Amino acid sequence: MTRAELTRQARMLLRIATDPSMPRELSARTTARLAPAEADFTRLFHAPLAAQARLRYAILWGTTPVVLRRPADLPEVLVAAATADELATGAPGFATGYRAYAAWMKPEPLWISWRFRDPVGRRMGPLLDGLVWTGERWVLLPRPWIVLRGRPLGNSASHPGVSRA
Repeated sequence: MTRAELTRQARMLLRIATDPSMPRELSARTTARLAPAEADFTRLFHAPLAAQARLRYAILWGTTPVVLRRPADLPEVLVAAATADELATGAPGFATGYRAYAAWMKPEPLWISWRFRDPVGRRMGPLLDGLVWTGERWVLLPRPWIVLRGRPLGNSASHPGVSRA
């Protein structure tokens, strides 16, 4: 798939997965499909960071269900896409924290960040991130520079829009 096709697919996936009218338990099941499998880490990161990422994200995904939510008054999903090389140089639409870990990321995967916006463009939600195309499927690894430093993502202050079911 091309970058444009993957970006469109990510936008559609995020629009569906974050639908505010979706019951919370269905939203948790939908988001659970984005949980990384063991093999995904070696597709995304160079060793030894792949092993570290596997352990650290097991904590996020292994406790209570992760839920992505979009405020009802922010229906539009704006996405940015970048490869590791682009993240290393400060890709537009991405948090600067990616720069520190971009050298450990494999070059092929496409990372996605997003914001929700109102229809007229006056209000925007916070910058969210961590959706990544492994080459085979989408997985969600929010805020890798925080998780890989060993800090938890346990509340909405650390990653607004991601909560526990």
